[in-house]
Amino acid sequence: MKTYKEIFTEWHNEFPFLKQYSPSTLFQKVGPMLIGLRIEQPWEEIYRVILEAIPLWKTERKDFGNTILYDPLLNKKGGQVLTTFRHHDLDFKEALEDAKKLYGLVLTPSIPLNDLIEYLDIQSTRLHDNCGSKGSRSKGCRTIELELAIATYLNKEELYNDIWEDAIKATKVWDAKRFKICMGISIEEWLESLHSMFENRDKFIETVEWNYQRPRVAKLNTGYITKVDEYTRYVPKLSWREKLRSLFIK
Repeated sequence: MKTYKEIFTEWHNEFPFLKQYSPSTLFQKVGPMLIGLRIEQPWEEIYRVILEAIPLWKTERKDFGNTILYDPLLNKKGGQVLTTFRHHDLDFKEALEDAKKLYGLVLTPSIPLNDLIEYLDIQSTRLHDNCGSKGSRSKGCRTIELELAIATYLNKEELYNDIWEDAIKATKVWDAKRFKICMGISIEEWLESLHSMFENRDKFIETVEWNYQRPRVAKLNTGYITKVDEYTRYVPKLSWREKLRSLFIK
């Protein structure tokens, strides 16, 4: 039976452009975030794989390291992939294939902008992003913040305007009471906080670059958001369930 450390190493070997950030995470720096994998052990001798992103534009010390994206690995039926240490050797190949299908658009050293936005939009509707109305297919609050950060980092006004328009549309279908319980502020206050967060791009970039110098961040490899000039607005043609099925049919 493999140990956790051996399992962690096997996953790392499959994504060598990622570097170890903590005992359970593998990340790279990409634009205004860290992105990569967490090999989490929720129970004894059982693990699961999660794609995570950590924002680098936060100025409060207590906020640094909090995830803005948490996307557990799913199988073709839409269930979480949980693997026992004992069955790792039998199940690893299939789990790896699932990871490459689900995360393939963004788990790479060079991430085309259109692929990044498509992935974020799909995972947001799939996970409901923890703040919109239950069952809502609108884009979630954390995804909106992350996409606005990407647009600000790239200085891509067209993308920023598209995401802001999405934010206004999304808030019209959110449950205001549920949102305030989840986020601790009203929807209107949240929109105001987004505006103030990204209105000063120079300060935003300065914060990201300062966080790049943190010792654990500095040692990570740097990935890139590419094909920025080819950006086109993502328009979903399939539900997230249909999209998930299509990934596993290929």
